[in-house]
Amino acid sequence: MKISTYPISKILLLFSFAFICSCDTGDDSNYAEFDYSDDSKIEAVETDRGFDISITEGDMLVFEYIFETEGREEVADDEFAQRLYFEIPAGTQEFELDSESFATASAYLGRSCFCGITGNYPVNAGSISGRKISSNTFAVTIDIQVNFEDDFDTYQLQTSANFKRRN
Repeated sequence: MKISTYPISKILLLFSFAFICSCDTGDDSNYAEFDYSDDSKIEAVETDRGFDISITEGDMLVFEYIFETEGREEVADDEFAQRLYFEIPAGTQEFELDSESFATASAYLGRSCFCGITGNYPVNAGSISGRKISSNTFAVTIDIQVNFEDDFDTYQLQTSANFKRRN
């Protein structure tokens, strides 16, 4: 009885081709929201996982960016969500926030996922700028960094969007 052997390179090539053909290149189902609220304020209470954030009645404009993904149906626990919160004084037409003003603006970035460190943490580097472009819309540019849990995990968020007033 003769057993034939194939060179390892041919076997690896076959497995690589099978792997590539089996990959799903479809996008995750994503959701993004860019809003701001009048007559509001941010309340942040420190917890063991960053801060609990709530938006309550106040005299500020509170901005909230929400991004969520459902993940892939065939992959368990790959859902992801992030939220950015910050506030500016009511009546502001244009603003620029940086590392020196993030605390005053109650700027927090939160994430929720099956990825280790989650929760809401203060924004500590970068910039957020905006300009009112209509009676109910601000054009906002975000380029920030957040250190989750004592500089262990640094996360960067960059985006630009029009934030609409919540009704």
